[in-house]
Amino acid sequence: MLSLLVLLTVAQPAVDSPSTAPSLTIQQAVTTAKKQHPSLSVARARTMGADARADQARAPLRPSLDASGRFSASTSSPFNSQFNNRTSYSGGLSGSILVYDFDRTKNRLEAAKTSAIAQKFSETGVAQDVALDARVAFINARAAKDLVVIAKQRLANEQRHLKQSEAFVEVGTRPAIDLAKAKTLVANAKAAVAQTENNYEIAKARLNAAMGVSGSTDYDVADTKLSAIEGENGSASELYNEAVTNRPELAAAKADIRAQQLTLEASKKGLHPSVRLGTDLSVGGSDLNRPNWTAGLGLSISFSLFDGGANDARVRSDRANLMALNAQKQNLDQQTWLAVEQSRLAVRSAKAELLAANEGHEAAKELLTLAEGRYQQGAGNAIELSDAQLVLTNAASRQVQATFKLETARAQLLRTLGRTSWT
Repeated sequence: MLSLLVLLTVAQPAVDSPSTAPSLTIQQAVTTAKKQHPSLSVARARTMGADARADQARAPLRPSLDASGRFSASTSSPFNSQFNNRTSYSGGLSGSILVYDFDRTKNRLEAAKTSAIAQKFSETGVAQDVALDARVAFINARAAKDLVVIAKQRLANEQRHLKQSEAFVEVGTRPAIDLAKAKTLVANAKAAVAQTENNYEIAKARLNAAMGVSGSTDYDVADTKLSAIEGENGSASELYNEAVTNRPELAAAKADIRAQQLTLEASKKGLHPSVRLGTDLSVGGSDLNRPNWTAGLGLSISFSLFDGGANDARVRSDRANLMALNAQKQNLDQQTWLAVEQSRLAVRSAKAELLAANEGHEAAKELLTLAEGRYQQGAGNAIELSDAQLVLTNAASRQVQATFKLETARAQLLRTLGRTSWT
């Protein structure tokens, strides 16, 4: 009867009051990171610069217009003669436009435009990296929060065991050493709660950094678990084909190669003639009331007969750069295959690990229930009870870690495939 009374008295674990802090979802974290992370600001600035260079390369294909003007006044006086004052003025407008240069300028323009496209793909890649970092930081923070819950559950259990030991020792059915051990375990559990709470705050600070936020961590991460991503069980070849289609790094590499091909074509024609159409209008004279006007229109052709081998060297340099870009693209293709395979296998391994962790957690709960029953009936001892509690705590922690590994692997697979959203 006394054992039953003790069990009914201490069986209810402590319940924390609900948190009033605002809750942050993973989608909110990713959205904030895409708006505020400084890496994206740098990437956007580089894209703006690439667009400006494309506009600069377009300028030689547009008409140019120049204006000039001059006014002068002079005076002279031979010995014992009157002063002789003279004035003169001139002004004019001149304009020209490129007629033909064997597509040299056009190729340079297309190369600049293609480079700008490559930079836009690179910016997309940075955005996906920022989203990945935010997702992983969020998953890590939520895992840290789950470990806080486990630590508090352990503390509640140890406090319940302490009350049981106090009651049993008081009536003399248990030795005093059981009470001392229970007090030690409660103290250790309190320390574990403090440590996990600190780790949770650190994880939220890292999440703030991943979001590009400098501010308070007075919020809770949402408890929503992340679902499987579509196609995660697909073959390596299927996932690789998707990655080749979607990954911005590969698109940027292709655009860089095309831009370099156009640059090489322009350099090959560096010594070819250029034909321009020009016009000019000028006015001048010494009497403002009687100006002299002239106008002209004509074609001009210019080319270099010898430049000391500079253009030939430029062609060889551009060709070498093209070879390097092609080799980099091949390496990127290989790295993409490796990344797909690693991500796919990481998801598969983490799923198996989580399944085992779930089974272990259920077994550990049953073990603790049996140990508590044996202790209450006097068949078990404090060591057996504390060992069972440790097994349950470790099993719950492995369950959290396995969940973290699986969701992190899915986030990495998402990035490897070049997808922009979880669903």
